[in-house]
Amino acid sequence: MSLALVSCEEPVETPLSESLGTTIDNTETTTDVGFEINSEDYALAFFVQPKRSKAGDPVNKGNDFPTVVVFNEADVIQSNVTGLVTVSLVDEKGTVFFEESTVSIALTNGRAEFSNLRVKKVGTYQIAASFSNLNVLSEPFTIVPQDVDHLGFNLTPDDSVAFSSILGGGEPLEVQVLDEFDNPVPIDDVLTITLFDTLSGEEYTDVAYETLTEKGEATLTDLSFGHLGSAVRLLARFRGIESFSEPFALTHATAAKLGFLNQPLDQTAGKIIRSSSGFLKVAVLDEFNNVVKDASGQITLDLKNKASSATLKRSEEHTSELQSPCNL
Repeated sequence: MSLALVSCEEPVETPLSESLGTTIDNTETTTDVGFEINSEDYALAFFVQPKRSKAGDPVNKGNDFPTVVVFNEADVIQSNVTGLVTVSLVDEKGTVFFEESTVSIALTNGRAEFSNLRVKKVGTYQIAASFSNLNVLSEPFTIVPQDVDHLGFNLTPDDSVAFSSILGGGEPLEVQVLDEFDNPVPIDDVLTITLFDTLSGEEYTDVAYETLTEKGEATLTDLSFGHLGSAVRLLARFRGIESFSEPFALTHATAAKLGFLNQPLDQTAGKIIRSSSGFLKVAVLDEFNNVVKDASGQITLDLKNKASSATLKRSEEHTSELQSPCNL
C-alpha cells in the first residue's frame, strides 16, 4: 500500500468546512503504508460524522455515509493524495470490531466514504480513522435496536413446587423482547405467560400478565402455576410472537393433609357408598392441595352418625388415592 502526491498537475484544493466540529489527533504513528507523511502539514477529519443508526444497518443508512478527508494546514482538502483509510470501532471499553463491514476504503479526491459499516449491538460508539500516521476520532453516535423479532428467557426455570414462585437459579426469571441481534427493544406493553406440558402437549388455561419495562424486559417476580408435571415449559407471548423456556419440573410439597377428591351421595344402609363419579377418592395433599403421589400407608375413614354420635372405621392401604368401594 502506498501514498503518493501527484505532481504532474496542480493539486485540486477544496475548502474544508469549518463546521466539522471534530478533534484531530496527530500524535500517534500507526501506518499501513510504506512511508509516513508529514503530520504537521496534513491531518484527517470526518467530513460527514456518523449518526444514530439501527443495529445491523449501514451506519447513516438513508443519509450521507461517514466520510473521512485529508486536508492541509490551510484547511484545504487534498484531492491528489492517494492511499487507504482504515477505520475501527471504539466504545467506552476500547476497540471493538465492525461486523460484515468494509473497513478500508481508498481515497478518491481526498475523500474516503464508508458505506458499509455495520454495528449489531446497541450502545454508544465512536469511529477511529487512520491514514499513514494520521489519526482522527469521530463524534459519539448511538446504535439503537431494530423492531421486535423474538422473545427470550434469561434463565432456565428451577424445578419448583406447584403454586410456589418459579425462579431461575434462585432469582426471578426475566423475559426480554429482542430484535434479530438479541438487543432488548424498549417498549411499553404487556406480555402473557402460560404453562405448557411437553409430554402431554397440553397448554393450561391459566394466564399471567407481565408488564414490560423501558429496558424491554418483564421480571416474573410472583409467577406460579398449580399444575404438576415432570417436563413443563413456560410459554411467553407478545404480539403474535411465542417463546418457550427450557423444561423444568413442577412437583408437590410434603404431605400436609387429607382431602376428598369427590363427595359421597346419599345411600341406603348396607349399600356401597359412592360419589357421582364412582367410588370415593381420598388423597394425601400438600399445603397447596397437590396430590402427594409418593405417599404410602393407611387412610382410615370414620363414618359418624350425627344423631347417635356413633363412629364406624374403615382403613385402606394408600398409594396415591383411596379408590376402593366403601360400604361402611
